[in-house]
Amino acid sequence: MINNAAIFPGQGNLDLEKFKKIIEENLEAQRILDKAMNIIGEKSEYFFSEDIQKSTYNSQILTFLSSYIFFQIFKRDVQDEFYMYAGHSLGEITALVCADVITFDEGLLYVNERAKAMEECTTDKLGGMTAVFHNDLNLLEKLSKQFEVDISNYNSKKQIVFSGNLENLNKLEFELQEKSIPFKRLKVAGAFHSNLMKKASEKLEKIRINYNPDNIDRVFSSALRRFYNKEDNLSYILSKQILMPVHWNEVIAQMKENNIKNIIEFGTQPVLKNFFNSSYPYIFDIVTSCEEDYENIYLKNSSNFYLKFLKKIISIAVCSKNNSDDLNGFEEYINIYQDLLQKCNDFISNDGLVDISSCQLFYDTLFSKLLPLKSVPESEIIGRKNELKKNFHIGGLKWEF
Repeated sequence: MINNAAIFPGQGNLDLEKFKKIIEENLEAQRILDKAMNIIGEKSEYFFSEDIQKSTYNSQILTFLSSYIFFQIFKRDVQDEFYMYAGHSLGEITALVCADVITFDEGLLYVNERAKAMEECTTDKLGGMTAVFHNDLNLLEKLSKQFEVDISNYNSKKQIVFSGNLENLNKLEFELQEKSIPFKRLKVAGAFHSNLMKKASEKLEKIRINYNPDNIDRVFSSALRRFYNKEDNLSYILSKQILMPVHWNEVIAQMKENNIKNIIEFGTQPVLKNFFNSSYPYIFDIVTSCEEDYENIYLKNSSNFYLKFLKKIISIAVCSKNNSDDLNGFEEYINIYQDLLQKCNDFISNDGLVDISSCQLFYDTLFSKLLPLKSVPESEIIGRKNELKKNFHIGGLKWEF
């Protein structure tokens, strides 16, 4: 797949009823849940009880599992690949699992330990989090220092979240009220992504994660504000991640800058989707796995983008100067070009879905046949490939022609 991304929410964004429904209706979901319970030695009834669903431990386990289950069902039904993966806080671990950097078993065991360690940091009930809806970042950062609270989440252009001691948060909220700045105290058990998670971070630092670095550069870290690379110490980074702010605004900006528009949020409700639309309305084609018929909506969005790719291939074929004197070769070029043009027109006139195989066919035909028949210089061919790689991210598919 080109120009697409899979994103995964963090804890606190779980619709338990929707998760129960997919477990009841889908055998694959039930199989994954049973496997997970065997791995961590728990019973699913424990997680679905009313008393426990408010706990940090329960929330993290079920959020991780719900996103992973939605992703696996999508992969089974659509059989597509993603160019980029990203996750919000806990969701970053889900992203690493779904990108095949960490195995499901390894990821679940890490989430299990992470959730326990973070919950232990909340037993004193002295910490909390407050979301603020304001776009003056300089002012909010000054308030963070003034009231000694951390900025834990940069969610969008219009929302940040403070984490810290409850007494300090109360003073901050009084100041926000005085300045007529909207805010909302979040229903969470503790001050996540702040220094109050230090003990949990120290415990996680002792865990060594086994992982495959081959796909790690497709995962964008909202903590590091960049893509992971093979030299990164993943175990150390994830242990420190719970102390660091979530720069989700950087994820959004990265996707906008790189022309990544077709996005699926794998979760039970559209939380991250709202951050995208709040920052850049009408820029992204984003759907959430909890939405009805989301797979077909996604495929239609993909098809529209693929059609742009086919048109670009045809444009390059036409605009590239003919440097050949071979009339027979030019006649062959015309025949091949007209065949591609007809295929493209058929997709348009029949409103057909364009798939990745059509993109590969057009790409292959352009660089292995059409441009060589026009004797296009190698330097220009390289430039055209780089242009497509930049605008359509075909490099992620490792196409070589």
